[in-house]
Amino acid sequence: MKRPPVIFLLVIIVCLFVSSGLHFLDNYTKPIAYAAIDPKTIPDGDNVWYIGDSYSDNTYMRAKINETFGNIFVDVQSGKRFARDLAGNPAGTTLLRKYVATGRKPTYLIYELDTNDSDLSSAEAAQEIAELREILGSDTYIILMTAHSIAYDNVAFNSAVWRAAANDDRILVADWQGAIQGQETTYISSDLLHPNAAGHNLLIKLFKEQLDRAVRLAQG
Repeated sequence: MKRPPVIFLLVIIVCLFVSSGLHFLDNYTKPIAYAAIDPKTIPDGDNVWYIGDSYSDNTYMRAKINETFGNIFVDVQSGKRFARDLAGNPAGTTLLRKYVATGRKPTYLIYELDTNDSDLSSAEAAQEIAELREILGSDTYIILMTAHSIAYDNVAFNSAVWRAAANDDRILVADWQGAIQGQETTYISSDLLHPNAAGHNLLIKLFKEQLDRAVRLAQG
């Protein structure tokens, strides 16, 4: 019996090597199959709404919202106010009344509105927050933010925010004012009002922390 030629054996070895290598590369480049996430623990879509003003009405912040929270409902517009309509710019409460009237309501609401309302008295701010709660009912978790504005001292509005949270365990506070106090040059842009990139990142972090806390409260 003749032995197979050496060249024939080399060809077989090379073919096996190439086949193995291609198989490895094929597996390596396939998308990773992640385990399914329980939607009860990671709110998404209509479970979470984000309503905001010029702090969020920009390309960078919109990308950060999507990157951090996924496919949530977002309605942001520059100049938007907490509960007072402007021409062509309905207030946050006006939007919510419209949505609730059609049967839509969030489980979690991130309400990035108040910078344009820093001129309100504490009583006026408290009334607007009460209106927001009345629209959504008692079961929606609301994440408010504290205001920071160079035009007003923010104390009146922010005190109303903190009192509302103290009296309602489903109102949580993303403390923007407290987080940037004394570090404004790090987080505020040259217009002295809007967040810069670092500020946007910090604001999203504050909202994410409170959303995570709200989810834990809902599960507990």
